[in-house]
Amino acid sequence: MKIRTTRHFHKRIAYMLAAGLAVSCVISGVPIKAAPVYAATAEEKNVFSESGNRIKATRISSTEDFLNFAKRLQSDSDSEGKIWVLTDDIDLSGTDFGMISIFAGTLDGCGHTISGFNFEENGSNIGFIRVLAKNGLVRNLRVEGNVNPESGMNDVGIMVGSNYGCIEDCTVSGNAFGMEAVGGATGHNMESGRIVRTVNYSTVTGMRRTGGIAGFNEGTIIDSENSGEVNAGRKTAWEINDEREKAAESEDDSDDDEIRTSDALSKLNPDGIDLKDDDLSELLQNDQKVNYTGGIAGASSGTISGCINNGVVGYDHTGYKTGGIVGYERGILSSCSNNGAVSGRKNTGGIAGQLEPYCVNAYHEDALDTTRAEADTLVDDLAELQKIMEQEDLKAQTNIDSIRGTADDLRGTVSGYKEYYRNKDDQMESEIRSHTSEVRSIIEGLDPDLVNGDTKNAFKALQADLNDLSDLMDAAEKAAGSGVSLDMTNYSSKLMKLSSDILTQVDSLLGDGMKAGESLRDTEKDLERLRDASNSLDDTLRIVYDSYKNDFRATDENITSKIDTLASEMDTLNEELKESDSRVRGKTGEINETLKRLNTAVNDSFDQITNVLERYRNTDDINDIFDDISDDSDNTPAQGRITQCTNTGVIRSDINGGGIVGMADTDIDIQSDFEVVSSGQVSLKYDRTKRATVIDCTNYGYVKVQNSNAGGIAGSMDIGAVLSSYNFGNVRTEDGDYAGGITGKSRYVIRDCFSMTSISGNKYVGGVAGFGRRVIGNRAMADIQSAGKEYTGVIAGDIDDKESTVSQNIYVENELGAVNGLTYDDQAKSVTYEEFIAIPNTPDDAKTMHVSYIADGNIVQMIEVPYGGSISNDDHPELPIVGDKFGIWEDTDLTDIRRNITIQARYISLVTTVASDEPFPVMLVSGNFYKGTTLTYTEQTPSEKLELPEGFAKILKKYTYQIHADYGTIGEKWVVRLLADGVPDDAKAAVIKDGKLTALETEKDGKYLVFSMDGDGTFYILGPVFSWVIPLVAGISAAAILVLAFILTRKKKEEKVKEKEKQNNA
Repeated sequence: MKIRTTRHFHKRIAYMLAAGLAVSCVISGVPIKAAPVYAATAEEKNVFSESGNRIKATRISSTEDFLNFAKRLQSDSDSEGKIWVLTDDIDLSGTDFGMISIFAGTLDGCGHTISGFNFEENGSNIGFIRVLAKNGLVRNLRVEGNVNPESGMNDVGIMVGSNYGCIEDCTVSGNAFGMEAVGGATGHNMESGRIVRTVNYSTVTGMRRTGGIAGFNEGTIIDSENSGEVNAGRKTAWEINDEREKAAESEDDSDDDEIRTSDALSKLNPDGIDLKDDDLSELLQNDQKVNYTGGIAGASSGTISGCINNGVVGYDHTGYKTGGIVGYERGILSSCSNNGAVSGRKNTGGIAGQLEPYCVNAYHEDALDTTRAEADTLVDDLAELQKIMEQEDLKAQTNIDSIRGTADDLRGTVSGYKEYYRNKDDQMESEIRSHTSEVRSIIEGLDPDLVNGDTKNAFKALQADLNDLSDLMDAAEKAAGSGVSLDMTNYSSKLMKLSSDILTQVDSLLGDGMKAGESLRDTEKDLERLRDASNSLDDTLRIVYDSYKNDFRATDENITSKIDTLASEMDTLNEELKESDSRVRGKTGEINETLKRLNTAVNDSFDQITNVLERYRNTDDINDIFDDISDDSDNTPAQGRITQCTNTGVIRSDINGGGIVGMADTDIDIQSDFEVVSSGQVSLKYDRTKRATVIDCTNYGYVKVQNSNAGGIAGSMDIGAVLSSYNFGNVRTEDGDYAGGITGKSRYVIRDCFSMTSISGNKYVGGVAGFGRRVIGNRAMADIQSAGKEYTGVIAGDIDDKESTVSQNIYVENELGAVNGLTYDDQAKSVTYEEFIAIPNTPDDAKTMHVSYIADGNIVQMIEVPYGGSISNDDHPELPIVGDKFGIWEDTDLTDIRRNITIQARYISLVTTVASDEPFPVMLVSGNFYKGTTLTYTEQTPSEKLELPEGFAKILKKYTYQIHADYGTIGEKWVVRLLADGVPDDAKAAVIKDGKLTALETEKDGKYLVFSMDGDGTFYILGPVFSWVIPLVAGISAAAILVLAFILTRKKKEEKVKEKEKQNNA
């Protein structure tokens, strides 16, 4: 009964404590989180199809249910058309679950979580579901997992490895690690894949194509969000994997000569090294480069719309093509926003690291097609004429047959020539490449250091000709790579001239070789081989050139001859049929018109061939092959167009950094995804176009580039246009050129844009463009800070002399001119600020100044201030904590603000104690101080007469101390420790308050007196008055104790005597 009572008592106590805790939470305002309730909801009980019919669904209510479900899924047919719903959270920790191989059904999480998913084995296509098939759907599910494969490491995602189906309303958290195509939700979102309203909180690390939602997106990502870090840790995936492999090796393995990224970066890019030289990237192996990193997708050729990134993206000084939304963009991108800090080595943007132009070959019917069609028409007309002539006199039959034969011969001739020239082009080009390859091989074996004097000059001339020959062949290879045949006549003609120059230089070298020493004669055989090879090339080129000239002449003569023959036959027939029916005369006239069109088409064919080959002969850059159509005000989402996107994150890059796009250009390196889209049948008549447009985008983020090419919208745009976009973020190049409010460098169009910013750089610094070509209809309010004041302007630092247009621009009056320090009325107009903001369609953000506080790469707060207004230091936002460091806002004049201002936080290590400068410090002060803070003091003999507090006899010492801090002090509540040798233990510190000495609470800690002070200043050490009361009381107390002890002892003895007497009497 006692035990039971105790148990009941304990239960009552527990209930009371729980109730008390609940009440206390309510009273204190702390919300009570209710335990999750997993009663079946209506959605879990009944699953309906779109038509409203009930569909049978299987419930998963436990870990055991889930494992049984997963084991049954070995092929897509095991799940296709079936539905599973979760009715409870699932924890896979400690189970043998690996992955679901392939899933083609519907998995509805109903808001529940699957946790404990962990994969650290070998393989690719890694995820909670390896492959989500085209009919597969995962929705309303949270997955928490760790995916860290040991090898393979391609197409890695926490939820899905490769997605062909649909991921909808899902959440992902944990860690995803891999090399190629690594994402939080999926590694690879295929063309049929859709990801909708999905959020990632996981940390994602990869080398190529790494994204918060998808590593590589070829499908559609809509209304999704990333809040996880993407390639933003302390080490790259290559470094992590390299360390993992090293740890697995035995200690006695031989040294690995391979360059390691961690070592390479520290050796090739130590602190203080100028990062302008892009050769640094070439010194690292391709598999060590971090390429294509984005908050939503690493690379995308599909659609991304309505997505948000809040996570940190990219490494400082490492990584190529890094963007807040997508690293490498060649799809459709619209209505996205980035709020996270984005960092990278090169091509770094708030929305896209690199915008790949959308290049199209659209082929149309050409003159050769027209010739073929006219020949076909002619044959048809002749066939109809034959029917008419059958009703006429038989005397015309012979002539009609002859005409038909000639027409058939003409059609065959035209078709034959077309096929002939195609085959001949291929044959001749192959033969020329064979000879040029032989010449190139011999040249590469020659040693230029073996010659000197005039001979060396001849050798240099030879090398120059050889370089020209290589450049011409490279241009031919580029043209051939685009699918267009060469003009063999012009091509061989130019090669012939270079070959002739080479022969001249070779003969010169051979002649010198006969006079030179053994060092040049040793190369005589190689020169003779070069001469022979060059002669062969020259002979071949002359043969090609003469052959084409003769062929063209023969072709023209042949076709003209056949046409003349046909016309002659028609004239004869016409004479013989003068009295024939009018139908014959009408048909003959139609045939004559067809012959004229045919002749025109043949001539046009030759003209088109000449024009096309001439264009490619004069083309040095693949971009020149395509016509830029980016200057188009259509903001409809489309390929090659970024529209209606916003960035507020801080952008940091070494080269090419922009608030929206780091760079817009083609990228034809070894790992490029660049492609050209073709339509129609290949012909000589075509439209080759490229489009790279940034339109209706806005940037508020700070753009900081270590070297060159920084822009509020785009860092570098060698192609493409920026239209109707707005920048309110400040732009800075630390040690480089080309900084602009809209673009750092632009070689096409900037039109109808708005820039309100502060810009700094070395040279080529402009409120709209650091360097531009066509700058039209823009507005700028810019504070320009140029290190050398060279090439600066409120509109543009400088303008390209080639096809430049600067007009209709407006800027707020400034001591600088519009372009390169000059203002021409036809280029730009200066207005007051009041006039500027009164211009129609001026954005509301332009009507106030913006002061942005940035700490650790993130915008902490943006304060809006009226034009000419001020901010006090009390208005500074609280600084976020970064490790064990303490931050301060940089000192900035915030009065009379007439421009947007960026204030950076500086973080300094803290120390908790500063000491005086003696081997054994006399004084120490404890608190929080910036590193570098010092303490000084002076010891003085008290001279003033001060009233002592009660209980103190005299002033023993007087000290004045001072704290010296470059960055100020953090609070002024400090603990002072004073070395107190020879000072009584009960001495006290005191300060003057209200004109009187006031004792402070003081303790003795070893040799130090310890007390608290409010700030630095002066304190006194007081000696106490000697008192006899305490010793007297102590003596009396001791005597009393002795007397009491004596009395007790005596009483005890008396009791023992009495007890003994009783025993004796008994």
